[in-house]
Amino acid sequence: GSASRFLTSSASIGVLVSLVVAAGVILSLHWAGYTHEVEVGGWLAALSLLPSIVILYSEAIFIAFEKVQFIVMLAFIQNVCRVATGVWLLRHGHGVVALIGSFAFFRFTTLILNLLIFRKQIAPLGLQTDFEKTRQLLQNVPVFGSIFVVATLYWRADVFILSKMRSLAEVGLYTTGYRLFVIAQVVPKSFNTSLYPVLSKLFHDSRDSFRRANSLSIRYILVVLLPMAAGIHGLSEPLVRLLFGKEFGPAAEVLKIVIWTLIPYGVVRVLASGLFASN
Repeated sequence: GSASRFLTSSASIGVLVSLVVAAGVILSLHWAGYTHEVEVGGWLAALSLLPSIVILYSEAIFIAFEKVQFIVMLAFIQNVCRVATGVWLLRHGHGVVALIGSFAFFRFTTLILNLLIFRKQIAPLGLQTDFEKTRQLLQNVPVFGSIFVVATLYWRADVFILSKMRSLAEVGLYTTGYRLFVIAQVVPKSFNTSLYPVLSKLFHDSRDSFRRANSLSIRYILVVLLPMAAGIHGLSEPLVRLLFGKEFGPAAEVLKIVIWTLIPYGVVRVLASGLFASN
């Protein structure tokens, strides 16, 4: 019951904020003078914000109830389906709008699966809003909202700047290489998701154990990510050719560079978990 009320309360805030952000995205694309195709893609991307925000809140509750395996499972299924669909669309001559449309479709599909699992594993779904919980959540908006805004600008500013300086074809090559890096992010994200409830519990039970767990976690993530980044760097060209075709060959050069950011990304996620767990 409490979990369901938390989900409803947080979702009511998040959906309202998402609507405002979605409107801002659409207006920004219109005022920036992009083509009609890009504007349509912007509409679809803005639409995908609505399921995405509810998914984020439900995943937070999954973590609190130590049901992380369902987050990992859904993320894996979603990413595999998105990549497979994207490859099929590209090889059959479809453009950017179709790719973004497939992304929006899988976000809504993931939301449905997410809520079904939530209902079965956590609590029955309801529409009742707990105003006290809503007030508590709103008090945390300045801190967590700032983190989200800064992170979004950091991860997306490069594509926006590149799109105003170079052709859309070059933007496509960049985002193709970057997409494979995003897929590789599933590993540190999954590790971090599993780690957070453990660190949170250790912080309250034993500060010494908490510090040791933080140190060991960084070592473990480095042991995994260093060879992973090196392997993808070495296989970048055949990977890009296999997944996207020879015409996307230049994207391998992008992948060779961005894949190394997987290492600091993984370490930062572990450090962030320690900060959150220790308030």
